[in-house]
Amino acid sequence: VTADQFRIALTACQHWEQGYFSAYADLVHKAPDLVLQVGDYIYEKSFGGGPDVRHFSGSDPVTLANYRARHALYKTDPHLQAAHAAAAWLAAPDDHEVENDYAGTHSALSESEAFLRRRANAYQAYLEHMPISLTRLTPGGVRFHGKVDIGDLARLYLLDTRQYRSPQPGAPEGRARGAVVPRAEADQSEGRSMLGAVQEAWLTGELACPQPPWTILAQQTLFAPLALQRPEGEMIWSDMWDGYPAAREAVLKALGGEAIQRALILSGDVHSFWRNDILHKGRHIANEIVTSCLASRNAPAALFATAEADNPHVKYLDNAHAGYTLAEFDRHGARISFRAVRNLTDPESEVFELHVAEIEGPGKPGKPIAREGMPFDD
Repeated sequence: VTADQFRIALTACQHWEQGYFSAYADLVHKAPDLVLQVGDYIYEKSFGGGPDVRHFSGSDPVTLANYRARHALYKTDPHLQAAHAAAAWLAAPDDHEVENDYAGTHSALSESEAFLRRRANAYQAYLEHMPISLTRLTPGGVRFHGKVDIGDLARLYLLDTRQYRSPQPGAPEGRARGAVVPRAEADQSEGRSMLGAVQEAWLTGELACPQPPWTILAQQTLFAPLALQRPEGEMIWSDMWDGYPAAREAVLKALGGEAIQRALILSGDVHSFWRNDILHKGRHIANEIVTSCLASRNAPAALFATAEADNPHVKYLDNAHAGYTLAEFDRHGARISFRAVRNLTDPESEVFELHVAEIEGPGKPGKPIAREGMPFDD
C-alpha cells in the first residue's frame, strides 16, 4: 500500500484532577490519522500542589472494580470521548495505569504478591476500556508491544518500557523508586533491563530487517541522555532510560544499523516538550520528540532548569505548558507541532502552536508536506 503522508497525534499524561482535557478538542479539529497514547492515560492517585479542577471519587484503586471505576470516570469526559470517536488509537500504558514508578514486578509501596494482584487488576481494566485486542493476553501477562506498517511510508514500533523492566538504580532492595542519583550508580549495573530480554531481542531483530523510509519507535519516557548537574556532580533521573544505559546502548546500536533510513523516537512521561538529537559514537542516528502532559502540572522547574545548557543535544525544551504533539510525515520530511493549552482550568481553553520542528526525510522522492491548505493554522 502506498502512503504519501500520515498524521499522528501524540499524547501522554492526563490527570483528571489537575486539568481539563480541552487539548482533545483541538486534536479532533486537526483530524489525525492516528492517536498515539504512550502512557498515563489514567492516574491512580492524587498529587499535592493544587489547585485541582475536579476530583477523584473514592480511594486509590487496588481492586479490579476500583480500576474499572477509574477508567469509567475518565470516559465521561466529552473531549476524550470525541477523540476516541474521531480517529484510530494505538496505546500502551506507563506506570500510573497501575502505580507510580513501579518497575516490572516491583512496587514502591507493597510486597510482591499483593502488588502482582494489583497489577493484574489494573491491566485487565486497561484492556477492557482501551482499544486493544484481548488476543494480547498471554500466559505471562499482557503483550502491549507490537508494530504497525503505515503503508510503505513508515513502520511504527510501540514499546512497553514498564512491564518487564528491572528496578531503578538506587531503589531499595526488592522495591522500585525513581529518584535523582549519580550517573555512576546507573553505569555500575550493566544487567539492568528496560524492555526485558524477549522484547529487546524482538526489537533489535526487527530493526535489522529492511525498513521503509521512516522507522518510528513509540515509547514511554525520555530516551536521550540527560545530565543533571548538581553541586555533588553529574546526576540522572533513574526512572528514565538514563537509569538503564546498557539497555539503551542495545537500542542505539540497532538504530544505527544499515537497515534504518530515518529514525524518530516518540516519547512522553516527563510533563514537558522536548526535541533531542540522538547520537551514537558521535554519529546522529535519530531524532526524539517528547510530548508534554496533555492535562497535568509540569515537571518541577528546578529539575530541568539547566538541561539545555548542560546537554547540547537538547535542541528545544519547554517545561511551562501542557498539551499534545501533532506530527505529519511524508517522504520529504516531518513537521512536528507542539500544541499547548492556554489554560488548563478552562474546559474550553484555546490551544495554540507553541513550537514547530522540521525534520528532513530520508531523501526519497515524494510529495512534500503541504505548507498551505493543511489544518495547521491557528
